[in-house]
Amino acid sequence: MSRLITQNDITPETFIELISNNNIIVYEDVQGSPIYVKYDGEKIIIKPRKLSNDPLNIIDLAIQKYYGPCFNFFTSLSENVKSLMPKNWWFEFEYFFDNEPAHIKYDKKPKNGLILTSIIKGKKRVWNVQEIEEYANLFEVDSLPIIFNGKLNDKQIEVIKYYLNTSPEDLKFIFDDSNFTHFFYSILNPNLNNSTLMNNGTFQDNVERIIIKIPNKKEEINIAILNPLYKIAEDEDEKTTFLETYSIILLNFLEQTQLIDLNDIELKSKSRNELYLELMSILYNYWLDNIEQSFENFEFSIPKFFKEEKFKVNLNNISNIETLKHIQNDEKKEYAFRSIVGSFLKQRKKPVGLFNQTSLKLFNDMVDKINTRIENELSIKRDEILRNKELMNFNDFAEVEYDEDAQGQVYPDIYSKAEEIGGEKKKKGKNLALIKKTDKEL
Repeated sequence: MSRLITQNDITPETFIELISNNNIIVYEDVQGSPIYVKYDGEKIIIKPRKLSNDPLNIIDLAIQKYYGPCFNFFTSLSENVKSLMPKNWWFEFEYFFDNEPAHIKYDKKPKNGLILTSIIKGKKRVWNVQEIEEYANLFEVDSLPIIFNGKLNDKQIEVIKYYLNTSPEDLKFIFDDSNFTHFFYSILNPNLNNSTLMNNGTFQDNVERIIIKIPNKKEEINIAILNPLYKIAEDEDEKTTFLETYSIILLNFLEQTQLIDLNDIELKSKSRNELYLELMSILYNYWLDNIEQSFENFEFSIPKFFKEEKFKVNLNNISNIETLKHIQNDEKKEYAFRSIVGSFLKQRKKPVGLFNQTSLKLFNDMVDKINTRIENELSIKRDEILRNKELMNFNDFAEVEYDEDAQGQVYPDIYSKAEEIGGEKKKKGKNLALIKKTDKEL
């Protein structure tokens, strides 16, 4: 029963016993992007991907369009809706910018691009179908469609047992002319004519798994039955090219900006994230002005996952006119802007692409310089506020916002994406003319 996975260490026999003797809830694992939403009594807080990540901020919204629609949706919630959101609750959603998230394509998007999947009350995740449906109606979004809710009959249990003990090679005989999704929908709820977010009569052919929840007084049991035919679209050649091109851009940016004294750059923004965007836009302009001709001759292909509209730069959040001119009509320059601005938010632990330990140190030193410059500017602005108000009270510092950078985004943190793809792979690139010096000479 290798296709059965669970957080609990149970045997196949125990699994069959659990689903035979308990009321269970079964649903399809939809593949949007997880987001967590909370109202703290003053503002809406949105955390992408993991609850441990930092909230979305202006950098995340500027470097790509992806989270813009959900940010606008939640920040425009009515006061009546927000008043019904307990302050210590997080609402977990699957978010869809379009109908093609991850490695799957649906026929349609959920209502307002969101599916409410669970509620976290304090530190405990609570999964109550009726409560989820009620809050989904309140938010005017979809609730997670349930395939089955109740106790399985003997025939259903026997078919599931047979499926789990069939080799992948023999699955085509089980599926016949259907697919994994249709197979389980027809077993569990033949009244449903389509799978989640698919048109009537259509069943998703690339679902990764279905989830079985078994309510328990002490701790809810979650089990997943995997689809062995699930496919992840990967292009190893494109990954290698991405790592090379991305690291070439960063290395050349580091070379060109090494001698710049960041303290000589005048900054006008007030918040940390706005200052970061302002400073990085200025550095980007300086870099491109110095290497524009060689950059235009630098031939590379932009990875497919950066060419989609949802990962384009949100021009409405870019205030630097020169930067806008650079990126508006040239997708290569736009890609370079995303790569640079999305990478210097924090220090990194390991090299990627053509980086080595020397270039990694230069990179981290640059991150320190950027953070120091921003901290100095925030300190100056705090002093200005004190002088203007003639008060030594930290409660009056509201004009200087202490927003933090979000981590683990879909693509703002491009360096982390490069690490995931394979930072340990180092392959000599074909387009190294852009770099005039080696790492040792930087």
